[in-house]
Amino acid sequence: MTFDRKAGLMAEAYPPAKWFGLALQALVVLANQQCVAASTKIAGDIDVSNEATMRRVLGYLVRADLVVAREGRDGGYRLRLAPNQITLKAVYDAMAFVDPMTQGWIDSTTDCPVGQMVKLKLRPIVASIETMRGEILARYTVEDFLQN
Repeated sequence: MTFDRKAGLMAEAYPPAKWFGLALQALVVLANQQCVAASTKIAGDIDVSNEATMRRVLGYLVRADLVVAREGRDGGYRLRLAPNQITLKAVYDAMAFVDPMTQGWIDSTTDCPVGQMVKLKLRPIVASIETMRGEILARYTVEDFLQN
């Protein structure tokens, strides 16, 4: 459990940034499947030794309605949308990172006059970076990562 600054309460830990890459790889594996794939198969295909981590990553994708989960003996995961309809922005948003990377730049400034000046001038730069990140990620889909 960690403290969520924005909500002001205890919350489960947010996913590490590296989970974005795992989520994208899982989506590529699912896009190449003709049927439902178990988390163990997906983990094996992308060399993730910790299947619990893979299930947690897939859970984020399920909650974002990018992936459908089916329970039971014949259960597993499949894409909810076509690969060309799943943008990298949707994947990034699905992972629900609490703060963008650039938020740390703002958070690290101090309350001294220099820190406050830096924060003031850094805010519009950070806002531009985050806007551009979203725009750039929206240009690409899972289909762009499939082998032809």
